[in-house]
Amino acid sequence: MPTPDLERYSLILRQNDNIILTSREGGLAPLIKALNSLSGYNNLVLTDRVIGLAAAKFLVFNKQVTAVHTPVCSKSAFHYLNANGIKIVPDSIVPNILTKDRLDVCGMEKVALEMEDLDKFCLLLINKFIG
Repeated sequence: MPTPDLERYSLILRQNDNIILTSREGGLAPLIKALNSLSGYNNLVLTDRVIGLAAAKFLVFNKQVTAVHTPVCSKSAFHYLNANGIKIVPDSIVPNILTKDRLDVCGMEKVALEMEDLDKFCLLLINKFIG
């Protein structure tokens, strides 16, 4: 899987090597918004700067992405995606996704770790980031 330019974008969605959507926005919001706006697309390949468990759960719930490339992936996200049939190619695996100041685990990562009900968790994400 070729690595698209993550110097210019934080998120890239491709289908059959054609770029469908890009974003420069950080965090979970662009991923949630992008996949919500791309209903009808499937077999997408996602390249994202960071994949944590919150993103992984949404990818499994959404069912449009079949492969992910990322420089950084949390251990829980890596195992969750593999267990649910989504190919994940991380450059590195870290214990957790941290806040920007690196003093704590990211808020949505904490919620994803605590909330086992996939549908309930993804509804929370959709309401938070799309409204």
